[in-house]
Amino acid sequence: MKKFFTLLASLAFSLIAFMVFITVYNKTLDKRIDAVYNEAVARYSGSLVKDQGMELQKRGIAKNNFMLYGSSELASKVPQNPASFFPTENDNYFINIVGRGHSQNLEHSINFGALGKELKGKKVGFIVSIQWFLDKEGIPADSFTMNFSELQFYQYMNNKNIDKESKKYVAERVRELTKGNKKFRDTNFYATLCSKDNAVYKIGYYAFKPYYFIREQILNTKDKTKSLQLLKEMKPQSANAYKLNKGDWAVETKLAEEMGKKAVTNNEYYIDDNYYNNYIKNRLGELKDFYKGSDIEKSVENRDFDNLLKVCKQLDIKPYFIFMPVNGQFYDYMGLPKEAREKYYDDMEKKAKEYGFETLKMKEKDYEPYFMVDIMHFGWKGWLYVDEKISEYRNDH
Repeated sequence: MKKFFTLLASLAFSLIAFMVFITVYNKTLDKRIDAVYNEAVARYSGSLVKDQGMELQKRGIAKNNFMLYGSSELASKVPQNPASFFPTENDNYFINIVGRGHSQNLEHSINFGALGKELKGKKVGFIVSIQWFLDKEGIPADSFTMNFSELQFYQYMNNKNIDKESKKYVAERVRELTKGNKKFRDTNFYATLCSKDNAVYKIGYYAFKPYYFIREQILNTKDKTKSLQLLKEMKPQSANAYKLNKGDWAVETKLAEEMGKKAVTNNEYYIDDNYYNNYIKNRLGELKDFYKGSDIEKSVENRDFDNLLKVCKQLDIKPYFIFMPVNGQFYDYMGLPKEAREKYYDDMEKKAKEYGFETLKMKEKDYEPYFMVDIMHFGWKGWLYVDEKISEYRNDH
């Protein structure tokens, strides 16, 4: 028994020493990040340091950036992309973009839950893509794990303002999607402990709690270290990368249309020439009726979206849901008809509004030339329209 208490005392002392060290080291990192922080990091698209971390997002929120969460559309190279368009003379803030391809509802709900109090009462933008709902099983495991953040998952699960049901749902989904992945073996074990209600798993949860607490602290410190490195490597950027007639939306719309006309010359679908040549031209045959028979309503992605709505409500986050349209002509060609798409837009808007959230639905834009740059991402007129609506939403007090 004496040996047991000696071992216990030794472990307690080691944990205290670890916490003292990690606290002091993190404060040093905070000061170094303060010295080199550049708000232009808000424009970084597809940065795993920002997307999977906490440090850079928290600083963006503290700097009054408008946080815009989404997926691959955030990397669109058109100059109307809000990461380039803002700040403007009338909207003096950065749009901070978070997300890349295969960043979907589950990952973003984990991120929101991890940020918790930082986003409390904050207006944020959230772009939802119909493509997420075209797979009956929801997001594939390999797509999820390429963007999954272990740090954010632990902080989501430790957020006392998220109810048990929402935590259990996320734990079960993470358990399913990380199963058999050696990189996330520890995470999968933790998710398993959190997703079960019986006594054995509860004992296991508390037995391993110190281990996962230490793991979370180490991941948090790594996040700060990586954030510091990214900031130090950043190239200087001008305060504003876009120099057209910001604020005059009618003029901007004409300019956007002119840009679109110059970029689209070789196809009838209003797809950017380069995209059409590289990804569509030689695949027209295989893409015919590609989505025929897709049942959006049966996709697991719907449950992931429902959980995201619940988490935002519980944490008093104020998301502006931007339901992105598609290139209607090409989606007709691929077998996902207008009627099915419109039902999706209407159903999603209804869900969001039932929670009291504001929405931007653009089903009437599916066939508008130059609204999309390709078959599924915002283009010149599309991003400009979103820019205007974000400006209105942000300024509506």
